[in-house]
Amino acid sequence: YREQSIMLSISTMLTFMVLIMLVGLAVSNEVTSKMIMDKLEMDDKNNYNCYFVVAQFSQESLMQNGCQAKYLSYSNDVTTMSCPKSQISRIWENNVNLLVQDQRDLYGCLNGSCCDQVKTIIESRFNVITVACIVTAIFLSTYIINHQYMNKIASRYQARFLNHSGDCFYFFWLVLLAATFVFIRLCMKFDKVGMPSV
Repeated sequence: YREQSIMLSISTMLTFMVLIMLVGLAVSNEVTSKMIMDKLEMDDKNNYNCYFVVAQFSQESLMQNGCQAKYLSYSNDVTTMSCPKSQISRIWENNVNLLVQDQRDLYGCLNGSCCDQVKTIIESRFNVITVACIVTAIFLSTYIINHQYMNKIASRYQARFLNHSGDCFYFFWLVLLAATFVFIRLCMKFDKVGMPSV
């Protein structure tokens, strides 16, 4: 019974620590999202913040979220661009997955009307993480309540229900799930948001 009580107490303590971290991450996500939104919505006649962020998103992702075109015009020579300097950006989408020597220098004037789509994308991605943290925290809270109940029942009736029967079965599926995740992560190609590193 003593081993059982110690294991339940340690498990409850670790779960509570994870719960606190998840709540902290959810709060941090909301604060960060609010700061980014305030920064993008602040009064800026030249829209420097907006154009800086728009340049980081691919044209395909912006079009999928309602932006008709990321670039309003194109040119091989940056000096011939008619738009303000703050709106000029290198068109990096054409150089993704290309060697440096194969990349082409092409410049475009960013579309300022895509700012709303960028705000939506950023806010939605932060919200997904926040909701995931809250849902996980709720499940962990239920887990802690069940642990406390089990500990109270065990101490009242001196019950011993801690055993290791079936551990091999569950461990096998856990290893299989982890191996599947690693395989998908290494073998599948995921799209990356942002300019290609040179």
